[in-house]
Amino acid sequence: AAEDVEPLVSNFAEPGEKPGDGEGYVEPRTEETARKGLDAVMEAIAKVNATRDAEAQKEQELREERLREEQLKAQHAKAKAERSWTADELSFLAKGVRKFPPGSRNRWVMIANFVNTLPDLAEPRSAEDCIAQSKQMASDAEKKKKLGTSQAAFEMHQKKLNKQVDSAEKPPAAPEGGDEWTPEQQSALEAALKEYPASMDKNERWKAIAKAVPGKKKKECVERFKVLRQLLLEKRNGAS
Repeated sequence: AAEDVEPLVSNFAEPGEKPGDGEGYVEPRTEETARKGLDAVMEAIAKVNATRDAEAQKEQELREERLREEQLKAQHAKAKAERSWTADELSFLAKGVRKFPPGSRNRWVMIANFVNTLPDLAEPRSAEDCIAQSKQMASDAEKKKKLGTSQAAFEMHQKKLNKQVDSAEKPPAAPEGGDEWTPEQQSALEAALKEYPASMDKNERWKAIAKAVPGKKKKECVERFKVLRQLLLEKRNGAS
């Protein structure tokens, strides 16, 4: 058919002529043209990759820089929080708290400004610093108050116990009748009762007590103590 032959004929055009009178003609791609096109594509891809890598590197550097800044800020905040207050700073803080009572306008800012008037201050104190330290001081004062109350109560209780122990150990005046005990023997017995507590072995205790009381044996000291203890109990029961 004519339609099938025409494309073949058009390939045998005369030199200088474009096959098919230039209609729909596409110049054949040579190997060099193809290579140039491929090189151009590869170059474009390389540029895109380089730009992407550069952007990624820049973003990574920005992230690292932000991280360093955050770490420095955290270290600075930690060092600032851990920086102990000097005696002068605490004194100025206490004065500032009294100078600017609750209800004052911008109270803690004013207190911080007052503290920062301290000469040779290493680093200014913020309002947050003053608030935190003020709370700590109030907490410490409350603990000391409770501790002081507890200590006073403990000491009072201890004194009361000591009196009870002394009363139990100290015999009353020598009773009339019975074995005679001189004032010196009575005093020696009282001193020995205090020196050798009831926590000792019973036999060893009374041996030591008898040895400390001149002219008296262990049995006599025991009997003397029993008599005096009975008199003490009767006296307490009579008082109640």
